[in-house]
Formats: sequence, structure tokens, C-alpha cells
Amino acid sequence: MEDVATNTSSPVQLKSPRRLLSRCLSVGLFLLIALPLTWVCFAGDMVCQGGITVFSSGGRPQYSQDWEHGWPYVFLNRNYNGYGSSPLAFGEGRLKLYWGCLLGDLFVYLTILGTLAWLCRGQRPDDRMRFSFTLRTALVGVTLFCLVTANVANSCLQSQREEEIRRQLSSAGQVVGPRYIGPRWYSRLGLNEFTPWKMEGIESINLRSTELGEMQLAAVYPKLAELSQLSILKLHDKTFSEEEIALLLTARRRWPIRQLSISNMNLTGHLLKDVQSLPAVEELSISSAALDDEGFAVISQWTSLESISIRKAAITAKSVKLAAEMPNLREINFYDTDISDADCEILKRRNIKFLTRASAFSVETAPDGSLRFVFGED
Repeated sequence: MEDVATNTSSPVQLKSPRRLLSRCLSVGLFLLIALPLTWVCFAGDMVCQGGITVFSSGGRPQYSQDWEHGWPYVFLNRNYNGYGSSPLAFGEGRLKLYWGCLLGDLFVYLTILGTLAWLCRGQRPDDRMRFSFTLRTALVGVTLFCLVTANVANSCLQSQREEEIRRQLSSAGQVVGPRYIGPRWYSRLGLNEFTPWKMEGIESINLRSTELGEMQLAAVYPKLAELSQLSILKLHDKTFSEEEIALLLTARRRWPIRQLSISNMNLTGHLLKDVQSLPAVEELSISSAALDDEGFAVISQWTSLESISIRKAAITAKSVKLAAEMPNLREINFYDTDISDADCEILKRRNIKFLTRASAFSVETAPDGSLRFVFGED
């Protein structure tokens, strides 16, 4: 009887180490996926850096950096100016938080964690449940692998198209700036640094029509409309007509452009009234002697604008009142116009920074008796 009892208890004793090993493997697998997922979903990714300034030979350099947080949606944009920010510095710089995107990211994050916990839960000792666990894990794994592969492959194809467009524009004398256009999770995990798939696209273009013939210029517009990450567009060629500028901006239903710069002495702004394709534009710079109050009224309808620079324009105090009504405007530059500080009192009441010829700089007497130039309102 003692031998029988000993034999019947042996399988139970043998299962305990197996269960412990299975539990350790499950926890390890969970952490192996959950920790990188948390980093991808919430850590920041520096998408742009510029404006390096060194105050002295031994001084530390300062940077202007743009950071994005969130996956699959960007719930936080940070514009940082200083000695350098980090991926987890959520409160540094000028912040722009999108609550809807944050809720979407949290939903995706918790859904993936819940699915992962379901897959990694403890197994029951019966064979049928063990087989079921293996099958569902394989199905989820294959599905995840297909989604990841499709995501990377789509970005690679888009990169190839934009690379061809970049070569064509560069060979035609245009100034083109590159940018990473692959999946955000791919770059956040550092995979773009040591894998052969760089997935670069076009971020900025300085388009000059003098380098292109009329037929070539017409062929460029649909190519620009294919660019998925074009955030900076500069039209600094005085030979562009207002009709050509309007045609270019209407070549796509929704442009991802954040910064638009136009230098054209004949731009009145009237023909831009039909342009509804710039929902993301934040910074606008126009240098045109023909821009008047009617043209500025068209621009004031672009509610996403945060910064405007108007140079050499024939605008009056009427445009200043229109600027004061723009919901997201933070600063406006009237330096090279006839707008005075008195015209901008309404902007001061709305806490909108402005710059005119009079406020561009002033002369003050320092405590030691020397003269000091003070630029801007500060």
C-alpha cells in the first residue's frame, strides 16, 4: 500500500516544477512584449532638430526639437528649445495634447495587453486545453506577423515612390529635404538604425519654377500630391502666378503641410479662397506687395494657423482685426508693412504676440549708462 501511495503521488510532484517553469515562461513572454509596447505607445520620438546655437566656445549648444508621443496615434506634440530633451520628458517644451488620440492609444494599448495576458495565462493540466492554447497562440502570432510585415512593406513601397520623386525633383534643380516615413513603432524601437530598410521620404521642398519648363511644372503637381509626409513647402520663385499656386494647393484634397512659405510679389490671396486642402498648416509666411485686406480675409479662414509672417503687403488695420479673431493664432509678424503698434492693441488684449517696425527694437539705457538695443516686445 505504501508503494502504491508513493507511485500515485509522483506525477503530482513532477508537475509542480513544470507548472513553475510554465508560469515563469508566461511571465517572461508577457514582459518581453509588454515593456517594448509601453515604450512604443508612450515614449517620445524626435522627428526634427535644428537651430543649434553655441553662446561661447565652451558653452553648451541649444537645440530646437520637435517630439511626437503616441502610437498608433500621436496624442502629444512637443516643441522644445534648450539643451536637449528626452523621450520621457512629457512636460518639457510647448505642448499640444490631443485627448481623442490619447483615448485611442490607451484603448489599443489595453486591448493588446489584455490579449497578451489571455494568451499567457496558466494552462490547465488536460491535454485538450494545452492544444487549444497552442493553436490560439499560433493564430494570434501569425496574424500579428502578417500585420507587421504588411505595415513595413507598405512603408517601403511608399519610400521607393518618394525616392524616385526626390531624384526627379533634385535633377530638375529643386531643393528637397528627406524624412523618415516608416512606422512609428519601427523607429521607436531603433530598428531603422541597423536594418537595411531606411524608409525615407520627402519632408520639405523649395520649389522654383525657373528651373522647370511649363510642361515640367504641370507634371510636378500630381507628384507632390503623392508625398505622404510633406510638411514644409516653400514657393520662393517670383515667376509663380497666383493661378499656379492655387492649382498646386488644390492638387490634393488634404495636404500634410505644416509650414507654407510663399514669396511672390503678385499674390493677392483672392484665388486662395477655394483652397480647403490645408487642415494641418500651422505656420504661414507670405511676402507679396499685392496682398491686401481681402486676401488676408481668405487666409484668416485657415483656423489651424498659429504663426503668420506678412511682409511687404498692402494691408491695413482691418487685417489686424481679422487676425485677432483667429482661434489658434499665437504670433504674427507685420514688420515689413505699414501696420503700427496702435493698430495692434486688439492683439495685445488677446495675448497674441506681434511684431511691427516700431516694436522690432528699441533703445534703452542700461544701469551702467550704456545704450542697449532691445528686440521685440520683451
